[in-house]
Amino acid sequence: MNSKKTMERGSRRAPRGIEAPTVVLKDDLHVVDLGAGVMLDVFINVEGRLTTFVSLDGQLIAELRVAGHA
Repeated sequence: MNSKKTMERGSRRAPRGIEAPTVVLKDDLHVVDLGAGVMLDVFINVEGRLTTFVSLDGQLIAELRVAGHA
């Protein structure tokens, strides 16, 4: 039986053949290209709230807002 520490190490590795997401940092905007046309845009809006947009092939499919202040 594997120890918990060994299991945690194994779970951190990316599966073979899958590339890490591409991240673009520009001021308050963080863009993550998840591949297959899926993009994740994360930024802090003028109200100081964290906002995330999920898009597929350039079409917005979800907007997520987190309550709180920057």
